[in-house]
Amino acid sequence: MKKLVVNGLLTLSLTAGIVALPVDAPAKVHAANIQTTQAQVQPTEYYESIYFNYYQLRREHLWVPINDAKLTVPFTRNYNFYIKQWTTDNTNINAVRYQIVSETGGYSPVIDIEGNGKHDRSVTLTPGKYRVEARTYHNSPVEIIGELFPS
Repeated sequence: MKKLVVNGLLTLSLTAGIVALPVDAPAKVHAANIQTTQAQVQPTEYYESIYFNYYQLRREHLWVPINDAKLTVPFTRNYNFYIKQWTTDNTNINAVRYQIVSETGGYSPVIDIEGNGKHDRSVTLTPGKYRVEARTYHNSPVEIIGELFPS
């Protein structure tokens, strides 16, 4: 009988200890760990170099932001603007106009590129935040792949 009472008290005390813990305490701890981890791996909105592409750029689109990629320039420096462009019907491209648009009110250089294939231009950017936009003057759709990175 003593053994049964001791076991009963032991079971009761363990159960009471478990019940005394808040039910959502482990969930809160786990959620806090996940939020901390997620905050550490959140991507930055702006980058030091960007890669972009656009398929089926058409004459009627006027100015089109290429992707959501944005560039941060910490100080005045030279950048390589690398473009590979071609048409869907293999006709030679008259011109595609690219603009590296300053979102902070600085100078926004414009680059005109004619012809299919790979093209490389150099541009100097002042401190600020930038995005790339494009416009084609060609009759058939143009495919674009490009990069903007420090020289």
